[in-house]
Amino acid sequence: MRNFFKFHPGSGPNRTPRRGRSRGLGAAPDPVSTSKIEGLIFRLKSQYTIMIVTHDVQQAARVAEKTGFFLNGRMVEIDSTHRIFTNSAGKRTEDYITGRFG
Repeated sequence: MRNFFKFHPGSGPNRTPRRGRSRGLGAAPDPVSTSKIEGLIFRLKSQYTIMIVTHDVQQAARVAEKTGFFLNGRMVEIDSTHRIFTNSAGKRTEDYITGRFG
């Protein structure tokens, strides 16, 4: 797991913000590995800005504070994860989240 993430200290006197970068998983890991990765994300997100690009809607709902929905390379909607998953502003976003397409 240590090799999964690479961390980059920020610039400036207090060296913030920090950001992390992970390498792609390729295929979905097993549930135990997924749980470990998500646990690590929760522990690190107070110290780092973490951006996750995923097609796993359930994972986004579990770990993200903000969620953006992109379609054909364009951002359709971005908002708090709670709002996106409970009251999205657009029909395309709602259709994707509920599994009507995608």
